[in-house]
Amino acid sequence: GGRNRKRGNFNLTYAPVVRKALDKLESGVVIAKTDRPNQHTQETWLTNLAIQQMEKMAAKPFFLTVSLPAPHAPWAINDPYYSMYERARIPLPENRRFVEPVDRRTDAWILGQALGDEGLREYLGVYYGMCSMVDWNVGRLLDALKRLDLERNTLTIFVADHGDMQAGHSMYGKTNFSIYEETTRIPMLMRLPGKIPAGRVVDTQAGLADIRPTILDYLDFPAPAGVHGQSLRRYMDGKEDLTRPVFVERARGRDGFQRAIRTIGWKYVYSSSGESQLYNLEKDPGETRNLISDAASTAIRKKLRADLAGWMKQTGAGRTI
Repeated sequence: GGRNRKRGNFNLTYAPVVRKALDKLESGVVIAKTDRPNQHTQETWLTNLAIQQMEKMAAKPFFLTVSLPAPHAPWAINDPYYSMYERARIPLPENRRFVEPVDRRTDAWILGQALGDEGLREYLGVYYGMCSMVDWNVGRLLDALKRLDLERNTLTIFVADHGDMQAGHSMYGKTNFSIYEETTRIPMLMRLPGKIPAGRVVDTQAGLADIRPTILDYLDFPAPAGVHGQSLRRYMDGKEDLTRPVFVERARGRDGFQRAIRTIGWKYVYSSSGESQLYNLEKDPGETRNLISDAASTAIRKKLRADLAGWMKQTGAGRTI
């Protein structure tokens, strides 16, 4: 173990490789083992509250959002989760040797370099342990639905608000510049026993704007005018759409912004500061070759840019590209 630090009432123990990197950069990032009992994490406390709330509301229809912070920073977890993933066996992403020049100025990349392979494996081990702690709590929520006899008429959606670099391009967290797959591609699982077949995987792109119209569709309500997403119910019923694009938006300070369009095969990212990017996701899923200046990709770049501009106009984003 490394040196201990206090955080609130709990001790943090850092692996030596992490402590060395953090000391070198004078960074306050937390990647550590904590002695906080898992029944005292925010995630467990919120799950307990959600179960109590479900018990109170079980007699009538209800809508409940349960937002568990992990695996967000600070990355700290107690055993058994801390030791659950053997560090030496954690694979590191192949794209970690490639990064866009604009990302080399970010803390996400600078600390990733200082951590090196061993430090990145420690970060991933802690991150995966936090994911397993979330899984345990989601299981408790699903068990409560079953116990309250609500399982068969409750639509459960598991989703995240964003991803994490997870050592992709040698970066941690989400503070990098580029709109890489690691930060924008997130889990989406839906469960409604009897209506949604268990284990079905649907090859259709979806975005967070689709959640509201999807919930309304399962309740047999139309989506109100002005909603930017669309119901995913027809896809859950078996239809697939390989042509539907999804969009990403990010603010950059007061005036700067990024907008991205992703098809199944390509991603185009417009950056107001000029560092725009184009990736052929089919041939280069790790986003290691930015084709923005590639003459052979001019036609697809122009098409994606036009589609992105059209979406921005349609959604009234107040920005033009």
